[in-house]
Amino acid sequence: MRSSVRESILTVGSVLAVAMPHGALAQTAETPNSERSSVADGNEIIVSARRTDEALQDVPLSISVFTNETLANRSIDSAIDLAKITPNFHFYSSNGRTDTSSLFIRGLNANTTDTRYQNVTFFLDGIPLSGSVMGLPTNNVKQVEIVKGPQSATFGKATYSGAVNYITNNPTPDTIHGSVRGRLMDGSGVSTSYLAAARVEFPIIQDGLWAEVSGSHQRDGALYSDPFSGEKVGLMETTSAGLVLYAEPAEGLSIKLRGQYEYDEDGAPALALQGPREWDQAGVLVELPSGLLWSDKLLNPRNIAGCDAVGYAELDHCGAERKRWFGGLVMNYEMESGWSTSLLAGLGYQRSKTLTDIYYATYDDPLYDDLPYPTKSTGFFSDTGHKTKDWSAQFIVSSPQDMPLRGRAGLGYFYDSITYYNTTSSSAVVNEENPNGKREGKLWGTNAAIFVGADWNIAMPFTLSLEARLERQKIAYDACTVCQYINTDDRSTSETNFLPRATIKYDLTSNNNIYALYSKGTHPARFNDTLPPDFPIATSETLNNFEIGSKNALFGNRLTLNLAAFYQKLTDQQYRTIVPGTSTQTIQNVASSRVWGFEIETVARLTPALTFTGGIGFADHEFTSSVSLNGNGSSTTALFPPGEADVIGLTSYNTPRWNGAASLEYRRYAFGDFNFSGMVDYSFTGKQFGDLANIQVIDAAHIFNLRFALESESVTIAFLVRNLTDDNTPTGANLGSTRSCLYVVPEYPSSSQRCNVAGMRRPREFGVDVGFRF
Repeated sequence: MRSSVRESILTVGSVLAVAMPHGALAQTAETPNSERSSVADGNEIIVSARRTDEALQDVPLSISVFTNETLANRSIDSAIDLAKITPNFHFYSSNGRTDTSSLFIRGLNANTTDTRYQNVTFFLDGIPLSGSVMGLPTNNVKQVEIVKGPQSATFGKATYSGAVNYITNNPTPDTIHGSVRGRLMDGSGVSTSYLAAARVEFPIIQDGLWAEVSGSHQRDGALYSDPFSGEKVGLMETTSAGLVLYAEPAEGLSIKLRGQYEYDEDGAPALALQGPREWDQAGVLVELPSGLLWSDKLLNPRNIAGCDAVGYAELDHCGAERKRWFGGLVMNYEMESGWSTSLLAGLGYQRSKTLTDIYYATYDDPLYDDLPYPTKSTGFFSDTGHKTKDWSAQFIVSSPQDMPLRGRAGLGYFYDSITYYNTTSSSAVVNEENPNGKREGKLWGTNAAIFVGADWNIAMPFTLSLEARLERQKIAYDACTVCQYINTDDRSTSETNFLPRATIKYDLTSNNNIYALYSKGTHPARFNDTLPPDFPIATSETLNNFEIGSKNALFGNRLTLNLAAFYQKLTDQQYRTIVPGTSTQTIQNVASSRVWGFEIETVARLTPALTFTGGIGFADHEFTSSVSLNGNGSSTTALFPPGEADVIGLTSYNTPRWNGAASLEYRRYAFGDFNFSGMVDYSFTGKQFGDLANIQVIDAAHIFNLRFALESESVTIAFLVRNLTDDNTPTGANLGSTRSCLYVVPEYPSSSQRCNVAGMRRPREFGVDVGFRF
């Protein structure tokens, strides 16, 4: 009976794999001169998603894994790019890299621009990273692991939607080894894009101490030049440098010490402002019962934002500047008995500065320059910034992994703080008492936790896994009587959370399994620091996740097929709503929602030379509680009919249900030491909404990339095409306030006309990528 059940399940899995239309994946085909690791080639991918090294196909979790070579071949250079190839992972920023308001997994939009309160936390070798990570490079990692669903039991703070872990190499060469890589792309006609990266590792003490030095500079070229100021729009640059010291001073003991610096400098973000005139010309203009003129579709961006800013306190140009310093220590000791201990510690600091023209237009607005009077006489600039500091420490003890009952336990502590600045020359902000322009007192928090985990082979083929974290979390807001937002008293609050995960796995064969799990996550509490004491705090959110999945290696490991389906219920959701009778916004626990969906990932070795990788994600998010947004003069409530400002049954904006990616790679011997490789890479983002009322639709986007390369053990020469079809579908919407569009359109007499700002996609680009390894 058991044999027939197994055969039926394997047959269904095989049919699904063949029938899949597209997808995104973590594994690639083996090449003779590479270090690729792929289950489809019979090699195991090892992950650390549960704080211990395990084979990917054995871990009962939905995990996407991308090796260094996969990232390079698919032009994935930063954290932002990861969302292009990962099922149910999404990123959208309404202001370039200055805003992380949409970095989320499985349809759970964080609904905040605060970098400390995202639903997804990034880790470097298991050490949490605070602050903005949008420019975090991927060119010097061994692999990236994206773990979906609540990871609070294992990773802790702010991972209730998922966790992203950058895994780096342990340099242990006998002689000097390294690599140099350069890429040059062009297509916008304004400025080129390029990447220059180098890495060298060498022994300091033979068989005892090694070092790795790395550095890179990447520029995404400007898309346009502002016709009035000449400033480059859409330009983004990142410079990074790192030093790693790795030692094995005794048998079983390893120590990795890391220092890293990153510098981001961006120009004015590439945004397109749209209003009733454009929508009327396109035939998508509608009038809401509230009297507001809106559109039922966000148009492909055509016009661009601009900026003419000089002499501001923090920046002399529109855009952003970020400096990040990070230090990390990882110590592992494995005893002869198989028991092991680990210490992970990190220290980080980031300084960010941003200058934005809130009007999203040049002094003479090109959209309305035919009106008989000026539509906007000057820019309205917001010059802001913040500093973040964090440090963390974790100690973990693990039992031998070859026992029927095995486990791990640990202690963890995390501290982070953020201080905001609003540094315009306004006397209300920058003055003698407040020369640095502090907006409010420092906000900070701590998280102390005990965590345990155990796996028990109850009776073959069943394995039971139990994990839990008991944490004590504190958030605080320091007093500041000279800041823009005055608070005369120190405020703090604490709470205790129990965060479990229970999993049962059934091994159908040695290469195929199914699993079911329940997990719980939380999103940290937060102060409404800029509001009166009537709305002081939003307590933590709670997420309950139910998941089933299956991992399969079929046809002699020539095909892998991993599937997961989930249902998530979110209660006490923090939500940006309106203070009744005012136009003031506040974060409160006023909403509940649910999300259900699935992920499918596969890699198939179709022939010895042809490999398909793919994945698809679906996440249907819906608010399930009645939330009134009625206010006075609010830009949000204007989207709803009078008295009907309610989000029940709706979804968050910039939250697509579907996404996916696929690649088809052909590889064969060419001549001499060289192989030929040809790859077609495809990514898909489904329809989404550009507003909270779910009126304005953003079309689906289909992006194609090409790569043709000659590769040997030491040299790679590749020709690249990005966005082959020049798709210019908006990447998302920024629902700005009415003041963002202070214009008068005579034929539309409504007193509160609105506009929307669309994020622009990079155009088609051509280029070359050359790498040398020694």
